[in-house]
Amino acid sequence: MTCRITREDEQLICTAKQRHSTWARNITITTTNYSDATPDITILFDKLGGQQSVSTAVAKTEFTYDPATLAVDTEVISYNLDATAGYEFFRVLDRSRDALGRDTGFQLKTASTIVEAQAAYAYSPTDGRIAQISNPQIQNQAFTYQYLPNSDLIEKVTGPIHTVTNSWEPNRDVLDLKQNRVGTTTISSY
Repeated sequence: MTCRITREDEQLICTAKQRHSTWARNITITTTNYSDATPDITILFDKLGGQQSVSTAVAKTEFTYDPATLAVDTEVISYNLDATAGYEFFRVLDRSRDALGRDTGFQLKTASTIVEAQAAYAYSPTDGRIAQISNPQIQNQAFTYQYLPNSDLIEKVTGPIHTVTNSWEPNRDVLDLKQNRVGTTTISSY
């Protein structure tokens, strides 16, 4: 498949060629080659259509899946920052889920599995909506969520330092006002 956008009225010319190949084991490779300096992209899919890897000139991301749920379990991101053979920089994004398949958090790790950053998600036991996001590395630093009654719209997010309050139009799901406060001081309101 070839895509071409022609130049009209000072618009950018872009030409891309996409190639699909299928191997004997039902693994599909999709490569997009650009005619300019944009790095090429290669995506490798498994037989169920899940991405196994995504590669560019700078980075490669490899995915592993939970065999019971087929949800993405980990991503290993390898960076080639100096454009020579091999990768110099690695990170692992490790996800966790509860029995209902909801995300319960993630950990960002170095190649040697040192945790650099993480987040934990908690859900309301009554309606299953997200109730809190926290960082287990920092104690008592959670963001709590409150919802507009009889709605999925977020009314308020309370963090360790500030509070965000959303006001919604009464007859439709359109944000009317967003207010950011630290204590009793309004930082922004729009």
